[in-house]
Amino acid sequence: MSTQHATSTKRTRLVNATAAGTSNIVSGVLLDMQGFDGAEFVCALGTLTAGQQTGIKVQGGQKSDGSDLADLVGAATPLAADADSNKLLVLDVFRTPFRYLKLTVLRGTANAVIDGAFVTQYGAGAGSRKTPESDDATTVSATRVAVWPQYTNTQLTNTTITYPGSTTSINTTYRNAS
Repeated sequence: MSTQHATSTKRTRLVNATAAGTSNIVSGVLLDMQGFDGAEFVCALGTLTAGQQTGIKVQGGQKSDGSDLADLVGAATPLAADADSNKLLVLDVFRTPFRYLKLTVLRGTANAVIDGAFVTQYGAGAGSRKTPESDDATTVSATRVAVWPQYTNTQLTNTTITYPGSTTSINTTYRNAS
């Protein structure tokens, strides 16, 4: 196990909690995928009314203003079942040829509450790709990676290193020499 996951990902909130409704929710965030292999989108569902039609889809394009965005074939979840209240919809978009991505939460027919939607961009630092400096500061307060955590005792030393200008810190535990 390495710390690669936390230091080669970027997490962003795309949609805040949204009251029951039937209109689609288009994220205001246009994700720049330069330097990342993929993006995992997660939509947290609240209460779903019988007959609802709720899902998520992703659009892609090359223009930084999003003017060329179009639905990506296969980049949509199946619709949630009426019994799926308080579950998650997860969509992983891997190695898209498009630089920019945008999430849409689909809501139709009957009310659906959305607790929020988030994305984790991953695969930074692989090969010639860059490692992100930090998570989105408006989304993540702090990220902690615990390496080899142990029960507390006097024979252990705990060290924490925080990356400068980042919300990510690494916490390492090791046994003192005896």
